[in-house]
Amino acid sequence: MNHIDRLVWNRASRTLQVAAESRGRGILGAAPADGAPLRRHSLALACAAALALGALALPVWATPICPMGATTLGNATGASGVNGADGSNGPGGIGAAGDNGGVAHDLGGGSYCLPASQSLAGGSGGVGGSGGSGYAFGGSGGDGGNGGAGVSGSSFSLSNDGSIIGGNGGAGGAGGSSIFGSGSGGTDGSGGVGVVSTGDSTVTSAGSIRGGLSGSGAQADAVDLSGGANTLTLENGYSFTGNVVSTSGTTNGGDTLALGGTANDTFNLAQIVAASPTGWTGTAQYYGFNNFAKTGTSTWTVAGTAGAAFAGGITVAAGTLQLGTVGAPATMGGGSAMVNAGATLSGTGTLNAPTTIAAGAMLSPGYGANVGTLNITSTLGMFGTLGIGINGTGSGNFDLLDVSGQAALGSTSFFNFMLGNDTSQTKGQTFQFFDASSFLNFADVENNFSCSGLMSGLSCMLGMNTTGNGLFLRLDASSGGGGTTSVPEPGSLGMFGLGLLLLGGGIRWRTRRDRKEA
Repeated sequence: MNHIDRLVWNRASRTLQVAAESRGRGILGAAPADGAPLRRHSLALACAAALALGALALPVWATPICPMGATTLGNATGASGVNGADGSNGPGGIGAAGDNGGVAHDLGGGSYCLPASQSLAGGSGGVGGSGGSGYAFGGSGGDGGNGGAGVSGSSFSLSNDGSIIGGNGGAGGAGGSSIFGSGSGGTDGSGGVGVVSTGDSTVTSAGSIRGGLSGSGAQADAVDLSGGANTLTLENGYSFTGNVVSTSGTTNGGDTLALGGTANDTFNLAQIVAASPTGWTGTAQYYGFNNFAKTGTSTWTVAGTAGAAFAGGITVAAGTLQLGTVGAPATMGGGSAMVNAGATLSGTGTLNAPTTIAAGAMLSPGYGANVGTLNITSTLGMFGTLGIGINGTGSGNFDLLDVSGQAALGSTSFFNFMLGNDTSQTKGQTFQFFDASSFLNFADVENNFSCSGLMSGLSCMLGMNTTGNGLFLRLDASSGGGGTTSVPEPGSLGMFGLGLLLLGGGIRWRTRRDRKEA
């Protein structure tokens, strides 16, 4: 028999594989010794084919960054506005206004992507014409044209890794001269906004977005949103020159500011303001967003205090939202706060919102090896896992969750205690880690906990204080040496009883069988 190796495509795993098969003797009636020459030849062909297919595949660095189905945008600049004509002399004619600059891309729905090497720039506004000179009076200068937006439209999705720039506005024309003084100058054109959406759009940016400059040098907004149902997601590498403004209010649920992506980053909550910005301060101000979200697998650390609450709510949909750092707690608020399954809320600071931690979600005061206090100034619905770090006894050496209102504990609640595994652990030590005005359903979850890092000879016990407004962890003696959890196994005593029951049943059954045989 001949042994043949054949190269095949596995559709399930989407890989090339070598399959072996055996066939009868060839025409000459003899097979190669041990099939070695044939196998070597077949394997060589397989390797060559695999290398050929690999050469056709894109290398990792060349993989398109655009979402599947998105249209890739290339470098583009909007048309420049035409300059206004000068007014005629003699009668002191009025200068003509400059034309507005064009939009680099007008997006009317669909999905788009701007790669890192590409840029979109709105067209510059035309310069206003100068007023004509006259004996008695001079003509007025024409107004400058406005700069065009980098991107404008509605119901579109845009992923930006490149650069989007609004066009500059044109300068107003100078007034004409006369013996009684000059005519009035024209108004300078406004700079174009970087990105404009009039509703139902999603903009994700890891690149730069910049508004244009007016004819007098005033900075235009980087992003303007209206019409509601817009989402602006910031990812690592984002930058804005100009303010980020939503005027949707609560229309269609309002607009959402999200922190997302796969790479970690930071955000200063102090940039969220309650009043519409009157100008550019050198740092982007975020105004008017009704909702806040954390998306993607990344960890975003927010610092400072938000100047406005998110009335529509705060949602930690994925990844980790960390409030503050050591010595620098953060504060934010909203109509509600929700941490979804698989997501984590951690840090030191204050959350001013009725909060729900879903089953499968994590709530963790402090972060990493750093312990801290997390305050919730309303009620808490706890259905997920509460992670508590303990580095020692005394206030400030272990995590604390402080809830101003009632804490309702669902049957899926779980408490995960991480002790420092240090020699200071002793029997009787107590750590009150969770304060609330009252607790609901504690009896249903008092055995839902685990302890790690215990010294040998110790175990854990979870309890409630006598006033009913605090939960504590206490270290007790353990008969079995150091443990990782104080949750009882479904019981050695129960298993012993079950064994006796089965043994008794077996003896009784055998006795009956023996009597029957007799």
